[in-house]
Amino acid sequence: MEIKNAQIERTMLGIEDHGLLTFFLYIALDGSRHSSIAAGGYHLSGEYGAAMIKEVLKVLDAKKWEELEGKYLRIKLEYRRLVAIGHITKDEWLDCKEFGKKYFPES
Repeated sequence: MEIKNAQIERTMLGIEDHGLLTFFLYIALDGSRHSSIAAGGYHLSGEYGAAMIKEVLKVLDAKKWEELEGKYLRIKLEYRRLVAIGHITKDEWLDCKEFGKKYFPES
């Protein structure tokens, strides 16, 4: 597992091509716009969707989605795959896949 500092370049919270509510955080690695990774892409439905948005904001210490752009964070990578996003200085992390298991235990 590798932990890196990074910065959110831009965000998306909205309806994607298939009509599903989702989010993406586009994250620049090593301060380079040429090296980036995206977090998100989860179908934000019902109680789960509201809880996921709230958890992203909590972990990244933001009150509004619009505050996320430009924010610094840490990311956990496993074999170049994004596993979790975390607060830049606090030991607070969000593993979206694990978070979803609370709402969808069979996944």
